[in-house]
Amino acid sequence: MTRFLAAILSLAALISAGPAAAADPAAKTTGLSGVVIIERAAGGVRFAAEGSALEVGDTLRTEAASQTRLDFSDGSQVLVRPQSAFRIEKYRYNEARPQDDGALLRLLKGGMRAVTGLIGKRRPDALQFGAGVSTIGIRGTDFIARVCADDCAAETAAAAKSELPPSPGFAGRVIAVQGQLKVDRGAGPKVLAAGETFYAGDTLISGPATVATLFFRDGMRIVLKADTRFFVDTYRYEAAAPERGSAILRLLKGSLRAVTGLVAKRNPSQVQFGTAVATVGIRGTGLDMRCSGPCASEAPAPADELDGLAVYTWNGCTVMVNDQGNVDLCEGQAGQVSAAGKAPRKYDSVPRYFLDDKTPRPDTIDANADKVFGSQQADFASAGTYVYVRDGAVVLRGPGGADQGIARGEVGYLDQNGRFSRLAAPPLFIDRDPVLRFLDPDASMSCSVP
Repeated sequence: MTRFLAAILSLAALISAGPAAAADPAAKTTGLSGVVIIERAAGGVRFAAEGSALEVGDTLRTEAASQTRLDFSDGSQVLVRPQSAFRIEKYRYNEARPQDDGALLRLLKGGMRAVTGLIGKRRPDALQFGAGVSTIGIRGTDFIARVCADDCAAETAAAAKSELPPSPGFAGRVIAVQGQLKVDRGAGPKVLAAGETFYAGDTLISGPATVATLFFRDGMRIVLKADTRFFVDTYRYEAAAPERGSAILRLLKGSLRAVTGLVAKRNPSQVQFGTAVATVGIRGTGLDMRCSGPCASEAPAPADELDGLAVYTWNGCTVMVNDQGNVDLCEGQAGQVSAAGKAPRKYDSVPRYFLDDKTPRPDTIDANADKVFGSQQADFASAGTYVYVRDGAVVLRGPGGADQGIARGEVGYLDQNGRFSRLAAPPLFIDRDPVLRFLDPDASMSCSVP
């Protein structure tokens, strides 16, 4: 007898007894589609309907082509995908007494996406998720978890044909800082340490006597010098198709040294460095830039041959462009745009400022992308547990293992023996999942299973 038929027979007995109403349930189902079953902690099985209540100890199971969202009393949401099992092992929420809060929610099989609520916001250590062999500690977050056997590998081929664009993920990682580097994401600057990730939309700010090295996922490396503001406007990269990537980067003030990566190598027109007075186009290259005075929207400094935007190309070629014209700068050449509305011009010789620069050239910095970021293999689908952080951060712990921090855009993977690996991008079966990809925590979910 299949589990599904057993559930039907159990349901027949339960119907005659009528529904059991629970006061203050832990969660209720919403947006339910297909066949969803609730196994009660006290015994018995019933079909879930829209608004069905779940209590501590209950297990929810979704059949093929079925899904539902659980809305918890603290505002947490958990979307359960088809052919999954999810259990509420512990749940206590007291609006007036945060010190009494506590929850342990466990994915037994399949996949889920969770957006944490007030328990996680008020006391992150009071909320934990389990998935496969892992425990997931919360730092205020939105994440996807999958427990895979051979099903995820089977889904990968179908996911590769999906028309969904890949998630942007993170742009890169800070691999070294001397001095102080800060990041501004719209809520004021905060310190960004070596090892931390940065994203499209971030403004990076280096302090006095600071040198910071940025490593982008396509291998581009940028060294920010002291008193620099640098904006990551746009960054997209797919390891399997670098030519589809793009990078628009803006030097707002200060100086940098850069060597471009795979995106510029495969499609140079998709990589640009913008400033207030001109744009620097890339031909697959290494270059130095300085933005001061009018380029930095500041009052012009005293007469300086580098005032405005100055560029020195030490490998490959660049082009300085604005509405007044353009100038090509190939290896060993330098140029300037003195102010907005001024045409780019080429220097007769490279200024000593560039030639005497003792800051490490980024092409001399040895950094292995797989070591810095983890695997970028999109078709990775080995059996085990995957946790993909879409926002916030989590701490992933395997049996007997050390805590591993997973930042936004990263994936933590534990194999069936609990060994940890970090993935630089979500595998296809996660990123292009037509159920888990979409969850709006501020709106009621409309479920549809293709």
